[in-house]
Amino acid sequence: MVGAPFPNLTEPDLESDPDGGFPVYDIVFEDRVGRLWEDPSHTSEDSRVDPASWAAQHSVPAGRIGPVGPGIAPEQWPRDPTTGMPMMHVITLWLPEHFRRRGPDLPGFALFQGAGEAFMPLPDNPDPADPFVIDLHHHRPHPQQILLTDILDLYFAAIWLTAEELTRIGSPPADRRRPGEHNHDGLPRHAWNHDDPPLLVRLTPRRHDPNAGIAPVERDATTDTPYLSTWGDGDHHDWANKLQWWNHLGGTIFPSQWIPDGLTPYYLDLIELPGMNIGTGTLQYDLESNVFDWACG
Repeated sequence: MVGAPFPNLTEPDLESDPDGGFPVYDIVFEDRVGRLWEDPSHTSEDSRVDPASWAAQHSVPAGRIGPVGPGIAPEQWPRDPTTGMPMMHVITLWLPEHFRRRGPDLPGFALFQGAGEAFMPLPDNPDPADPFVIDLHHHRPHPQQILLTDILDLYFAAIWLTAEELTRIGSPPADRRRPGEHNHDGLPRHAWNHDDPPLLVRLTPRRHDPNAGIAPVERDATTDTPYLSTWGDGDHHDWANKLQWWNHLGGTIFPSQWIPDGLTPYYLDLIELPGMNIGTGTLQYDLESNVFDWACG
């Protein structure tokens, strides 16, 4: 295990599924003292991962969550288009080779969440002498940035990253706000008030998932699909119970409300991570189709 959560992460040597087939991966989180967590938002014993378990023994460092982001320039850090605030870093992740849907030169990505509906938008005619506005004019979106919007017209951002950007760490631009101005320091989070503990992200092969390599669809879908529903006789199947409550790449999905249309086998499924504001729900981002959605729990 890694003692500190901020090593310069080299490309992970990921294991394949020992049972064969399309490899999919669960996500495990490691804290500063080496403890492993299934759900870092609920650090109770129920969320602890047994160090002797398959998930722990076969996991490798592959990313990070917390305030520190990928190795991009401060002026490239995503900004919320409505408020101008720097977005909160959600996760940076090296991807398994078959999940690198933008090609081998972009082997991973980072996800960010915008300031949210509780924040005041920038004025139509901002003060040109305002240091915050001056700094905002220096913003240059990363060439691989993709702005994402939800059903509330709120913003997220994904940035596809090079190996060098994944290996290094980066920070948001310095906070140049004048006292009392642009004071958005309550919930939801942004880059300047994101103070949740940083955690190392580890990937571990997900075993015995019958939906590995299959695009998720609702159980009443009219299309012919080999995707197996998690439900049977009013409850989850036994095999599904063993897969639920993990953040993961690909395989069986457990949405809070519905399965988004257009998902492929290459998607990320996140349960609300520390600092996020998705109503204790889940978020899906497809690395192939760019489909993005979240729903409250």
